[in-house]
Amino acid sequence: MKKATLFVAAILMAVAFATTTFAGPIDWVAEKAGYVPVTKYEIAKAETSAANALAVNALAEATKAAKAAEAAKEKADEATYTSIVGAAMVLLIGGIAFWRRTQLAEFILEHEKKKSSPDLTV
Repeated sequence: MKKATLFVAAILMAVAFATTTFAGPIDWVAEKAGYVPVTKYEIAKAETSAANALAVNALAEATKAAKAAEAAKEKADEATYTSIVGAAMVLLIGGIAFWRRTQLAEFILEHEKKKSSPDLTV
């Protein structure tokens, strides 16, 4: 009886070692048969949840960046308009000054003459 018990224990030990040794092929066959361990399912669920949270954060950041880009575009459009208006005003005032340059020169000379001559009236 002792030999039979020892023989059964030895076979059980050999099967236990063989099972852990051939776990890779056993898992491969089980996976081909459609078996998915619960741990893999739970890990995939956790990864999906984390990826979903990252996607929500990325969407919020993208929305914020889009609003900032829109505001920058509006500022650029406004700056372009003001620069065009400024250039037009410079051209207008410069054109008027060019056409009236003789009158302006006389006015400036007269003003300088008044400034340099002492006021003798008391």
